Amino acid sequence: IGNSQDSRGTTPIAEFVEVQGTAEGQAYSRKTLNHLLDLSEKGIAELFEIQRELSK
Repeated sequence: IGNSQDSRGTTPIAEFVEVQGTAEGQAYSRKTLNHLLDLSEKGIAELFEIQRELSK
């Protein structure tokens, strides 16, 4: 995170500000939404780790 204000946001970690999605062809279930959120959380954690490693 390059901007110091970005790293000092007011939203606690693991809380959502907004979730937005569309079902273009077919609606998806709550189970699928939870799975997508889990995948997103994992990917974001991996990106943060890469950023930490690159900033050393």
